[in-house]
Amino acid sequence: MKWFRIGFILIFVVLIAVSCVRFFSQGHTITYKLPEHLDFEILEVNTRKLRNERDNYYIEIRSETHTFSFQLFEEFDSRRIVTDIIYYEGDYTCLLPIFDERIIVDMLCYKDGIFYDYHMIQGEEDSLDKFVSGIEIYDVENWSNELGETTNRYSISLFTDNRVQKHKLAIASLRGVFEINENINEITLFTSDVYNRPLSAFVGEYYIVADYSVQRRFREFHLVNLNTRRTSTLRAPTYISFDSYIQGVVEEKVYLYDRNNELQYEIDINRKTIQEVGNARRDIRHYKNGDWTKISTVRANQRVFFNYTIEVPELRRFDYIFLQGNRHSGHHYLIEKRGNRYNVFRAHVQNNDSVKFLFQVDNINTLTFLDDFVYFIEDNEIRYYSDRTGVRTIIRYDELRFNVNLIFNAYK
Repeated sequence: MKWFRIGFILIFVVLIAVSCVRFFSQGHTITYKLPEHLDFEILEVNTRKLRNERDNYYIEIRSETHTFSFQLFEEFDSRRIVTDIIYYEGDYTCLLPIFDERIIVDMLCYKDGIFYDYHMIQGEEDSLDKFVSGIEIYDVENWSNELGETTNRYSISLFTDNRVQKHKLAIASLRGVFEINENINEITLFTSDVYNRPLSAFVGEYYIVADYSVQRRFREFHLVNLNTRRTSTLRAPTYISFDSYIQGVVEEKVYLYDRNNELQYEIDINRKTIQEVGNARRDIRHYKNGDWTKISTVRANQRVFFNYTIEVPELRRFDYIFLQGNRHSGHHYLIEKRGNRYNVFRAHVQNNDSVKFLFQVDNINTLTFLDDFVYFIEDNEIRYYSDRTGVRTIIRYDELRFNVNLIFNAYK
């Protein structure tokens, strides 16, 4: 009996030790092959509990000629999460990874230096379509833009089946702002319609807007907490001219420049304060390519907005580059101007060669990044893209087509 108790205690201690190692572990990096696919080498990088990083698995599946990259923001019970590989070679070279016996992302296809989800190129190569139709566990319809159940209010259609868990939406309305979660609610701020409100911005779960009920100059802002639907008032130290513009938002602070008075204000959303931070004597703060610099009031008077793009030498062929996330869990979003439209691509920060086409859009100023999703406006719809869903429509609202001044946000 004594030895039984000792053995039981030892097993208990070992289990606790293993659990502690797993709980406090910052992940792992391993390389392996599957017995059925020895031509492929798999790199698996699990990032956990790193500051300013999201837990994720970054996977590279390498053949002699290509490297297919994937990033998964979910938990798995074990290492070696790639359990099978389905591979095709033709005009396109395609690979479908099986993670933990499941299909989580679409088949990834490569041609002429660019990767594509298979559902975006379906119909371009007959032999590829025939090959895919023979994969019993794969259904391309899982990545189709089905609308499903609809909730309608205020002339807005919300496609509830396409809602993303923990994500919420907000759209500026003519008299305030719409808060959209499971339902559609309007928070009214003005007694009459205000069609153009350039002095407004979304900052996380907050919406801030100047008091447009007055003329020429104002001193108060309406601040709406979209999670609680409560409204408060922020008061500036001096009157601000409506001949002002919002330069940008950095670290949940809104920067506004008053051209008439040549003054710059910093609006701290968290502290709920407004203070003057720039003028003709000490210049105007300007944010560009991830760093702060200074510009003169002469330049600021010409409406110089913050520049959130970054420079990546290997990706200089693109017109604009935005970084979402950090070095172990981020993406580079890459913009290519084509005529009056823009092609949107993405590359994993850990592999700048993994350039993947996502979608086209008319206005890149509507791009909104949240986690591994990117939301955007197309015609009268708000859509999003993620690897797990492809492009999905979540909102249809005709005012988005007719009033280009309406802004929206996706937040948690």
